[in-house]
Amino acid sequence: MSNRFPPLLEGEYYHIYNRGNNRDKIFFNEDNYQFFLKKLKQIILPFAYLYSYSLLPNHFHLFIRIKSSTEFPPIKTKDKSSEFIVSNQFRKFFISYAMVINKQESRTGSLFQKNFRRKQILNNSYFSYLIFYIHSNAEKHRLIRDFRDYPFSSFYIIGREKNTFLQKKEILTWFGNINNFYKFHDINRSLIQIEKLAELVKL
Repeated sequence: MSNRFPPLLEGEYYHIYNRGNNRDKIFFNEDNYQFFLKKLKQIILPFAYLYSYSLLPNHFHLFIRIKSSTEFPPIKTKDKSSEFIVSNQFRKFFISYAMVINKQESRTGSLFQKNFRRKQILNNSYFSYLIFYIHSNAEKHRLIRDFRDYPFSSFYIIGREKNTFLQKKEILTWFGNINNFYKFHDINRSLIQIEKLAELVKL
């Protein structure tokens, strides 16, 4: 596997992202966003922790950490390597989502670009900036005037919901507390449309 697509290793953090084939839409209505999250919880989260996400009409971003293989649920597979298991779960996830969307839209062929993108995050100093980058994507792409109002990202959930499928406690530890979480997002809005933010998260 090339350096562009690093293996998904136990205990490591990753920025996972991909877009629709030919940059086409992957979400067509509000139910699609909810269905994507439902399948994510069912297929991926038994094998990974989720820290933030943003779902946009033609692409998505996830910030995850792969669980230890001792935390994996029982699964039948000839290849017992954790890298194969997690990669295969992502394959199942994308296929299961695409099948429903293809049927809904009476379309055929690949919904997503081949080989979903992933970047291993090796320096925890990027964690806060990556979370901000993911949350700010809707504003960056001019889908909304203020990303803090965008309904299909984890920004609202981290700040408001007590019981969440996100690793909220760990997230707030990185920022210090919820007030610092909000302050960090407020201060860094000026970075949204410039290249410096992409450099910070090593995209």
